[in-house]
Amino acid sequence: MNPSGSNWYDLASIIDISATADQDYKFVNWSSTGYIYFMTGSTNSNTSVYINGGGTVTANFQLFDITPPTVMGISPANGSKVITNQTTIGASYSDRIAIDVASVVLKVDGNDVTSAVSVTSTGVSYPVTLANGTHDVELTVKDMSGNPTVAAWSFTINVLPLSGGLPIEIIGGIAVAGAIGIAILVFFVRRKAL
Repeated sequence: MNPSGSNWYDLASIIDISATADQDYKFVNWSSTGYIYFMTGSTNSNTSVYINGGGTVTANFQLFDITPPTVMGISPANGSKVITNQTTIGASYSDRIAIDVASVVLKVDGNDVTSAVSVTSTGVSYPVTLANGTHDVELTVKDMSGNPTVAAWSFTINVLPLSGGLPIEIIGGIAVAGAIGIAILVFFVRRKAL
């Protein structure tokens, strides 16, 4: 605020005043007490006051967040190939002020699945079973000021059949540790009945 601090002025003085908002704040208005009157209005950050006696002038500011949340740690990673039908779709997010948890929306292949998602103030987690193919994910999250971020990514489920196209079942295994620290895992498999 300019001028700032406590100052003495003659009666009937007209003083120009101004206020500059810090980062993430915006000027709202001026307020006064005593015998100080605004000449050019109280909603302009640059105005004039008429001094007709003692009083104070205060510049009022409001938190004004224009920075949207940041989304990171998406899973499965964009463009990745997943070799099982069961996966967990997830992401982390953060904001300088706070996340509006009620604003979080997760869509998989265009379908809103938010009601089945674990949503917290720091991220989402959605365990799901999906068919082979490419799957598109869209996460929308807003901060408490309403600034939105939309993160979109895709991944491919690619489960290959084993044993000449016939499904197999692992029925046991043996781990052998050698003297030089090598481990071998042997699986015994049998074909499932079709």
